[in-house]
Amino acid sequence: PGSKSQLLIQQNGKDEWSTVRQVFNKVSSSKFANLPIHSGDRLRITSPAGGGWGPPRNRDSTLVAEDISEGYVSPNQAETLYGFALTAPE
Repeated sequence: PGSKSQLLIQQNGKDEWSTVRQVFNKVSSSKFANLPIHSGDRLRITSPAGGGWGPPRNRDSTLVAEDISEGYVSPNQAETLYGFALTAPE
């Protein structure tokens, strides 16, 4: 499954990680501006991740070949992930 992006803040001297909403009382944890970040504060940014489109071994071989051609995966990775060996289309 995919995941959402996230920004967490660990304020200097504190152990817990908190959201922008918790620390700065913002309405949104993703739309804000001009937050005061102080020396020693730490930020953790998690980028969103795409979810799958079903079992990798069910992926159409034409699409796997295109993934190889585009450089998303190597032929060896495709064999491991998708269960069959392909080369990039000519």
